[in-house]
Amino acid sequence: MSGFYEELFNRLGIDPCSAELEDLVKLAVPSDLLRGEGYKRFLIQQVKSESSIVFSSSGTTGNTPVRVYRTYLELAVMTRANTLLFEYVYGGELERGRGIALFLAAKELRSRLNFVAFDDLTLQGKEIPLLYGMVLSKEEAGGSL
Repeated sequence: MSGFYEELFNRLGIDPCSAELEDLVKLAVPSDLLRGEGYKRFLIQQVKSESSIVFSSSGTTGNTPVRVYRTYLELAVMTRANTLLFEYVYGGELERGRGIALFLAAKELRSRLNFVAFDDLTLQGKEIPLLYGMVLSKEEAGGSL
């Protein structure tokens, strides 16, 4: 557990071994704490050296983008959760290799935005081709989104 969460659990009187679903609401993290290098306080020291990817928010609010650190294990778990969400929304199992998807985002955003990466990985896992319906302009590719 990161030092941040250890202190938060203690302050809120939550035992991680017996936490209830209602306790999750108490653990919400304001996005302002994740701006710039703020995400680093949430890293678990023992996992810090594990291979990972840092994603960003789009920065559309005009603020510094929020940064989110994901290990490859987290990406796998989130991809599975996203697959189950897709199947729930579409009312049935996504059949491997069947169909095609259109995503109104730029392909370059896969390595920058969580939700684009999760959608891409979900469909790759089901071998469903994904067409991207947008392209980043040169100005957008270099800075905030």
